[in-house]
Amino acid sequence: MGPTGVKFMSLSGGSANTTSKSESARISRTEEFFRKIYQQAPTGIAITDWRGVFQECNSAYCTLLGYTEKELQAADFASLIHPEDREANLALVRRLQAGEIPSFDTENRYIHKNGEQVWVHKFVSALHDEQGEPTHLIALVTNITQRKQAEEARIRSAAIVESSDDAIVATDVSGAVTDWNNGAERLFGYLASEAIGKNISFLVPANRRDEAQHILKKVINGEAVKRHETLGQSKDGNPIEVSLTVTPIVDNGGRIAGAAGIARDIRERKLAEQVLLGMTRKLVEAQEQERARIARELHDDINQRLAVLAIEIERLRGHNDLSCEVHRCVHELQELTADLSSRVYALSYELHSSALDVLGLVKGVKSWCKEFAARREMQIDFKGADLPGLSPEISLCLFRVLQEALQNAAKYSGVRRIEVQLTENSGEIHLVVSDSGRGFDIEAARREGGLGLTSMQERVRLVGGTIAIESKPMRGTTIHVRVPLESKRHSQPTAV
Repeated sequence: MGPTGVKFMSLSGGSANTTSKSESARISRTEEFFRKIYQQAPTGIAITDWRGVFQECNSAYCTLLGYTEKELQAADFASLIHPEDREANLALVRRLQAGEIPSFDTENRYIHKNGEQVWVHKFVSALHDEQGEPTHLIALVTNITQRKQAEEARIRSAAIVESSDDAIVATDVSGAVTDWNNGAERLFGYLASEAIGKNISFLVPANRRDEAQHILKKVINGEAVKRHETLGQSKDGNPIEVSLTVTPIVDNGGRIAGAAGIARDIRERKLAEQVLLGMTRKLVEAQEQERARIARELHDDINQRLAVLAIEIERLRGHNDLSCEVHRCVHELQELTADLSSRVYALSYELHSSALDVLGLVKGVKSWCKEFAARREMQIDFKGADLPGLSPEISLCLFRVLQEALQNAAKYSGVRRIEVQLTENSGEIHLVVSDSGRGFDIEAARREGGLGLTSMQERVRLVGGTIAIESKPMRGTTIHVRVPLESKRHSQPTAV
């Protein structure tokens, strides 16, 4: 018996009685050879009788469905087919049984023993006896579940891409557009037929094309560019503020075949930021005006009164008829008044430094660092170079950031030495404040929303600068502020 349960009479060319022993041995070897192929084939093979009752199934077929051959022989093959695919499959079988078609191949779903769906490609044909009558059905079945899942994933991805509000554009390594979604059409105004094939530079203003080529070069070299804010250009020539994320496209061989970019329209966000920036500027200006008023009150009124009090106490000490105890009390009052006057002066100076207005930023900062170090009994190593004339807005911003940074370092770093640098480089003012102390968790501080950190960021943002804070627990802290010499009235990215 062969694997079909039908004798291989056709292999011998005659009946079993007239076959020689050598021929019988050859047939036996041939049948054994085909039996091995049948069992070891990676393709699932199932054979049923003409009614659809399983006769034999190879290992691959059993593995595909999770059943043993014995379990399958007791099963109705139709029950193994997914209910949604069952009727169409049975219709093909009926046509084959009726002689309308010699075979068929189709894709359908089976139900695995564990209940999961298994997608298969199936070829089904009839087996005939020696008289040419169909007696069995043979099915060759290949598992295509992974391919189907990949296709479904691509379909879902394509649907997401097409329904996205963001512009999603792909290019080849030369920068020629290869894919263009509906979001790109809405944002830039070009139809896909107008965009595909063109170099990506047509979406970029002329003064930004070097930047665009630099980004493409980085991505083609394997880097990803994330949330890069830049300008695009619509079909009508208007600039569009976008946040750009670009990643490499890798082919099946692992080679970079192009770039995929997502451009998000941030014009409304930028308008909102400008409104917020205006409100922040007004709040800062109001705060500075209030600081100046309080400083004047402390200096011109309270400190003057303290000075008068000190004079009166000194006169009181001059009376010879005072007892030793009274003299001691008067001396203590005099020292207390002097200390109070010094503290009021220091507070007034912190609130509004006249040295900044009179001496300029570098000398004003140097003077303040010296006084701060003396009050806190610390060492502040200040290095500063002559700077070009700065606007009062920039000078005040850097001075306030320095104040906040030094006060935080004195309070939390645990060290008694801090370094401060104030220099100019490539059209930018650089302020660096560093210590080797305890440091802190930047992300935790940002989540907690400390007012000091927020205040520094907002002040720097108001003058178009950037602030970078590097710190790790027990590894010290460095604050690096960069501000362009010409204050920009636009929000710039702030890194923490």
